[in-house]
Amino acid sequence: MVLIKYRCFALNFAMILFGCGVISFGGCKGADQISINRGDDCIQSTDCDEGEVCEDGNCIDDSACRRDDDCPISPYQICVDGMCVSPEEYACDTSAGEGPLMVVSTLAHDFGDVGLSSPAVLEIEIENQGACLLTLTGIGFENGTDSDFGCDRCSVEDYPYAVAPNRSLILNIDITPTSAGTKAGALLINGDDDVSFPNDGIARVELSAQHTGEARLAADPPILDFGFVDPDVAHAFPIQLRNLGTGSAVAVIQSATVRSSFGGALSLSDISGTTLVPYDNTAGSEVDLMVYFDAQGDVVDIDTVLSIQYNDRSLDVPLFGSSRTPPDIHLVESNNGATIDLNGPQLTSLTFNATNGSPLPLGSAITETFGLTNVGGSPLDVESISFLGDGASEFSVAPVSYAALGQGSGVNIPVTYIPSTVIPGGREVTMQVSSNDPDEPVITIPIVGYSDYNTEHDYLVVTMDYAHAPDNFSGGYDFRNVNLSLEGPDGVVFCGKPETNVDANTGAVAIDERCSWTTPYGSAEWYPTNISYVADRIPIDVAERVIVRGLPLDGAADGSGQWQVKLTYTDDCKRRAVDSDGDFNMIDILDIGEDVLIQLGNSELEELGLPGFIPDNIITDNLPCLNRDGVDVDVSIRAGGDELFNDVVRVDQLSTASASTTVPVKLLRQNNRFVTVP
Repeated sequence: MVLIKYRCFALNFAMILFGCGVISFGGCKGADQISINRGDDCIQSTDCDEGEVCEDGNCIDDSACRRDDDCPISPYQICVDGMCVSPEEYACDTSAGEGPLMVVSTLAHDFGDVGLSSPAVLEIEIENQGACLLTLTGIGFENGTDSDFGCDRCSVEDYPYAVAPNRSLILNIDITPTSAGTKAGALLINGDDDVSFPNDGIARVELSAQHTGEARLAADPPILDFGFVDPDVAHAFPIQLRNLGTGSAVAVIQSATVRSSFGGALSLSDISGTTLVPYDNTAGSEVDLMVYFDAQGDVVDIDTVLSIQYNDRSLDVPLFGSSRTPPDIHLVESNNGATIDLNGPQLTSLTFNATNGSPLPLGSAITETFGLTNVGGSPLDVESISFLGDGASEFSVAPVSYAALGQGSGVNIPVTYIPSTVIPGGREVTMQVSSNDPDEPVITIPIVGYSDYNTEHDYLVVTMDYAHAPDNFSGGYDFRNVNLSLEGPDGVVFCGKPETNVDANTGAVAIDERCSWTTPYGSAEWYPTNISYVADRIPIDVAERVIVRGLPLDGAADGSGQWQVKLTYTDDCKRRAVDSDGDFNMIDILDIGEDVLIQLGNSELEELGLPGFIPDNIITDNLPCLNRDGVDVDVSIRAGGDELFNDVVRVDQLSTASASTTVPVKLLRQNNRFVTVP
């Protein structure tokens, strides 16, 4: 809706005829305030007669228009003296010499310096002070006007447009700089008042503005890590500051401070008042801020922020460092009665044999313990322990990472070898220990495990290799989970992955071991395969093995009968939600289904007592795991050194309400041997 205004003028016919006491323009307040005065004072509409309302202390006819908005838009009418009339009633009689009088509020305007984020707006009023209709045939920018100028009513479709006498058309002209420099142009207003504007009735409004740009300070490096430095030597670290802003705006550095100087160990050079022009890779367009670190023989650990103030803005640079000695990993292992320095240069390999030095019988297990110590001065983080090579799954360690081992602190790391195949000459793999030791970030240790057929007992190894990364949030939010279990011939004896139970009130975690194996079927254990496994932090999904040992090779109690291998599939986003640390959450206990979960945002989840329950991007990605309807897993089975099964098994989700179980393989034990059956 175009804003039209009344303007008082001395010779208004209605004013002369009726006088200002009868039809009042309210001291030239504008058309939106016009009233028909009946002469009665009122406070509210109940003080007036029927069909009247109280406005501005006067009772007026409720059917009369009081502003242009009360009148029809098509055909366009305006409110004059309480009545809606067509502007055409004010058409000029050219034969009588009548004509409009167009007055433009300004014919030149300089917006000054305009910022990128703060556009400037100019209101231009085009007023008709004549006694008859002013017709505007078009308004727009002159050719060559900078494109950063804009107009809210400069479309071709808006014109022609009629402005009645003593009315105004309001335009808003804005400037939004997109680049630095001077902006110039003109707005052309084309009307039919060629007396006031002899150039065919065209009024030209000169426009100008400028944008000098905005300074933006950048630091190189953006994060300053001193590392480990000598506590008895003063050290200086430069941070180069550059102005990478726009245009010609300069950056004036006001101050540089650190949030904590750590007892004077940290200090800065004084660059206050330095002016940086936009960086152009020439000398003088950058400055070095020196950060001095002098521990003066003390142990100082730096973790703070350097704040640089410029142009009433702030640039923060995190600072890290330490005067401690760096972490230093040291590994030893008592192997076959001899202590071996795993950091030593003469190490060739470690051997895994039975305690009597002979090869380990298939299906048996032996554990060697490695001692890991931090002999450095700073905390040691053991980031991972892994095994590489063919047959690496026969070796396992738990857990596979250790954080923040202080100076002199150590842990014992048990490595277990469970052979499933006899390899002439031994099974050769490599163990890698990765840490934050700057000198030895990765220690590689060759390992050889010797095995032989078991002449006294049979064994069974069932392996499923499907697993996500230790933290499922790192792999495209794939929450699918497949668990392996083995069921004995009586349908009661069972072994599978332990379950994690969370107390709804305390949040305490309890582990329910799910391996109820008993004789006469030997002994069974569930193992994670070469992945982090901590008793109270079971990952969402791991590669798994179930190993049965000690099955008699003769006699009645030899486990005869049919055994079942089971794979249980769970679409985790339907049954259990986790946070970014892999911890189970209250969503399990509340049993919120996927339909509710998709519709809830984090604010609603917080109302349910689940703050930060799931990252925003998982909600916005609509939980893509809901579309997963199954998974392919590799399953292998070995018994007595022979491979019975090795194939890809499809595990489908058969139910949306609960987990689905597939039995890909059945085993029959007869005459001391396992065979697969349909």
